[in-house]
Amino acid sequence: AEALHNADATLIISLSMVFNMSMTVGWNTVNCFSTECFPTRMRATVIGIVAAFGRIGSISAQFINSSLQRDPVVLLIVTGTNMLLGALAVLLLPYNTSGVSLD
Repeated sequence: AEALHNADATLIISLSMVFNMSMTVGWNTVNCFSTECFPTRMRATVIGIVAAFGRIGSISAQFINSSLQRDPVVLLIVTGTNMLLGALAVLLLPYNTSGVSLD
């Protein structure tokens, strides 16, 4: 039983590390892409708006997660659905920014 508990703890820690790495890479990608999407004159405003919505989302996620904690299956479905919607949004980005002037 002790070995199984240690294996579970190792798996949880490993998956947490992968999740945190994915979140960091994802947010850094958003920062890089958002600087290329908008002209210089409006870039700071747009990035500020994006950051504000990110903060609102992270605050509201805490309340949603705590309310769904009683039913882990629903919590995983909600989280997975949000991740899939985010991936779909990235796939539907309107244009390629390579070679486009940043001014």
